[in-house]
Amino acid sequence: MSLICEHCGYEGTRAAFKYVGAADYPGPNTLRLCPKCKQSVYCDEWEQNKAQSGVKVWGLSGLRGQTFTKKHKPTDHDDHNK
Repeated sequence: MSLICEHCGYEGTRAAFKYVGAADYPGPNTLRLCPKCKQSVYCDEWEQNKAQSGVKVWGLSGLRGQTFTKKHKPTDHDDHNK
């Protein structure tokens, strides 16, 4: 989803616009900085995320609740503990 700067008309991805901070607290509204004219741009993060509904947030995906551990490789020290 792209953002359009209302000051200069630059259009780019949300990642291209530098995050400045929350526009109102609490809420999904943020201010971002246009990379071309350096003016602040109002951005509704919630609406941007809804538009990308095919992409799952990691914490809400099918991986939630699973534990990932590194497999232990046996060493010479493990033989002495038997």
